[in-house]
Amino acid sequence: MFISSQPDRPFAEVATSRKRALGLSFRQLARRTKDLDDTGRGLSSAYLVQLLNGNEHPVPRNITLTAHALDMAPEAFVEYRLHQIRDALDERVSFERAVHNLDTLGSDALARLATGNAPREGRTRNGRGVDSG
Repeated sequence: MFISSQPDRPFAEVATSRKRALGLSFRQLARRTKDLDDTGRGLSSAYLVQLLNGNEHPVPRNITLTAHALDMAPEAFVEYRLHQIRDALDERVSFERAVHNLDTLGSDALARLATGNAPREGRTRNGRGVDSG
């Protein structure tokens, strides 16, 4: 399974790049999603155009279908990983699990996230090199 070399790039960019690398049309990609979907519906080519042009925000189910259709793991997409984190901290899903996961993160990490000072190892604001300040 292909793993993206651009883990912080938006879904639309990574999926479009992979679609082109595989030489797939939107119709071919739509057919692949239909073949992989347990319900047999898949994603329409019109919806995939919107999704890969960045006009639609991908939900986890659609990321998963698209990823598998592109021979990728859903975790290759940052939006999927962010959703996993949101889900892990959603007290509406499981209060106990959310509290446990919150405690596991630790107060230092939470403070950095809350203030927008989370480390971006190896990247600067412009995406190159190591940030010096």
